[in-house]
Amino acid sequence: MPPQFAPESGNSNQNQTIAPLLPVLLCSKAEGVKLHLTHRRPAARYLWLTLALVVEALIAVIDLTQKSVIFMPLSWTVIIIAAIFITWRQTLWLSALALLFSAIASSHWNHFHDRNYQVQFMTMVAMSIVAAVLAAHITSKDERLVRLSMTDALTGLPNRLLLADRMAQRGRQRGVSAEVIVSYLDLDDFKSVNDRYGHTIGDEVLRQVAHRLQSVVRAGDTVARVGGDEFVVLTTSASEPPEATRLTERIASAVQQPLIIGELELIQRATIGTVVGSIDLADPDHLVMLADKFLTEAKARGKGRTRVVDLRSQKVGN
Repeated sequence: MPPQFAPESGNSNQNQTIAPLLPVLLCSKAEGVKLHLTHRRPAARYLWLTLALVVEALIAVIDLTQKSVIFMPLSWTVIIIAAIFITWRQTLWLSALALLFSAIASSHWNHFHDRNYQVQFMTMVAMSIVAAVLAAHITSKDERLVRLSMTDALTGLPNRLLLADRMAQRGRQRGVSAEVIVSYLDLDDFKSVNDRYGHTIGDEVLRQVAHRLQSVVRAGDTVARVGGDEFVVLTTSASEPPEATRLTERIASAVQQPLIIGELELIQRATIGTVVGSIDLADPDHLVMLADKFLTEAKARGKGRTRVVDLRSQKVGN
């Protein structure tokens, strides 16, 4: 014979009717909440997961001391809220533990034959699946927004923000030995291309230049678009000083190869400033600023010029 439960207060039925709706209401708000979570870090996710686990453990302890299944909807709500902040895998782990806690409490009170418990347990399984899907959706949107905020929409290259992040990462990984080559290039007379042929042709020029720059660097190096017609190439520095000069020459040669766009054949040249030095973790953009400065100095002597400066020996090349 199923166990008998003491009658609940007059608001019990209303509470049990409203409680299952709470996750649905929270789901409807998640679309707005996710916009504020674009840059959340893994540490923050684990913090939310830990908080959710603590709350679930408290619910389990209370459930073990109370002869009622009314606490299960609280677990649903915690799982849905946590799913807004954590990944779908973490959501599944949280759901599995919450179901385990509920099963232990129900075994203690012999609720397995209670139809109300059975319905709520199956609903909890369904809510766990909904929470995992919600977490996956939000995480995917977050990653897409982060990617869009750190890449150039036209060329797909990293932008200035991602370039600074890459330089900081390189500095943290290599410490004092984080020596790199930074080449800053500006396309000569690019404005005249837009004025004469239109922005559609100008955009294609930028895309082709971006592709050529990627072809002259190694897999672990970075090519970024940091302005309208300005690019930065970040590569690992070699021990031999001529490496920076050779890289600058390869970049200049790649850019000035004829560009075929439809029936047009364009020749595009670039002025380049290159610097060799160590990354300053306090100011990762320092080398980029120096390369830009040397580019300006090179351009002052004429278009299509280059200037290479090795900060390790203060050796200057042209």
